Amino acid sequence: MEKATDRDLGVGPRVGLARSIVGMFRRPALTLEEFAKVPSGWRRGLTLMALMALAYTVVDVQLAFNGVAPIPDPFLRIPAGEYYKWAALFYGAAILAGWLLATGVMQLAARAAGGVGEFESLVAATGLATAVATLPTLIPDLITSTSGIYDTWATSGLSTALPWLYMALYVFLFLVYYPLAVAAVHDVSRGRAIVIGLTGYLLYQGFIFIFIR
Repeated sequence: MEKATDRDLGVGPRVGLARSIVGMFRRPALTLEEFAKVPSGWRRGLTLMALMALAYTVVDVQLAFNGVAPIPDPFLRIPAGEYYKWAALFYGAAILAGWLLATGVMQLAARAAGGVGEFESLVAATGLATAVATLPTLIPDLITSTSGIYDTWATSGLSTALPWLYMALYVFLFLVYYPLAVAAVHDVSRGRAIVIGLTGYLLYQGFIFIFIR
């Protein structure tokens, strides 16, 4: 008698976090589909987002330590010279809240468009998508804030173009990943997935822009 596989038992595919992160750069659609099917996928998505939020809190603390002023000026009524000192208290929470808000809106929109996927599955997919799409900005921010050159390294020469390049990659990955995340969880048309994913990205980015500098 053959041994039953995880798929036969309804456990779902075994998908490691490291493999999934690499897969997002090779086969994002398939990777998101597999990740969303894992029963504990929502926990993994939440774990990735928590790690990303923690990493950006580290960036914030380094900026506060180095006396960096936020650009552009913050919306919140906090003096620019003290912004990063106070922001350490809400940086991570703002990132998580913006992600969950965007995911919730995408879930409601997808259901209204005829989708049948579960919110937990979309949490898994958007958690992976958001964490990986943020890497192009997170890695440079960690390096430059830790080394104390965050506000000076790209002020002259060819280096001035680098922030624009990694920001463009950041936006591009979100515009690709969020529609794919919706499509991976909900049985909706490509056009609807694109519209819902784009809406989710704009909501997420707009929310965190209020807090993140």
